[in-house]
Amino acid sequence: MSDFAVKQTPFFFLVDFELQKPVLCTLDQASALGYFFEIKGFRNFDQKKLGDLFVHY
Repeated sequence: MSDFAVKQTPFFFLVDFELQKPVLCTLDQASALGYFFEIKGFRNFDQKKLGDLFVHY
């Protein structure tokens, strides 16, 4: 995480409920792993390409 911050590289960080399998990767890697998100209008996916796979919460 520090390396991403020093290089000013946006990153995705996810902690599972049991704190056993954290995920830390670039935004492109996150989408390749199947983690899609939208935060304050920024998203790491093309909604048209995902079609019905996208779920709104």
